[in-house]
Amino acid sequence: MNRVDAAKALGISPAQVDTEKREGRIAPRYLGRKPLYLVRELQAWLDALPSEPPGGY
Repeated sequence: MNRVDAAKALGISPAQVDTEKREGRIAPRYLGRKPLYLVRELQAWLDALPSEPPGGY
């Protein structure tokens, strides 16, 4: 899926997808120059997030 669809699937902005990509936390595959995000890659990113916010509840 493209970055806009990936952002929608994750509930974040396309700009945040770009940040996560730039920081190496989400790794797209490329079709030519177009980045495509795999569902399993997005799921792995979600799984790696902390289960509580910083500082707890």
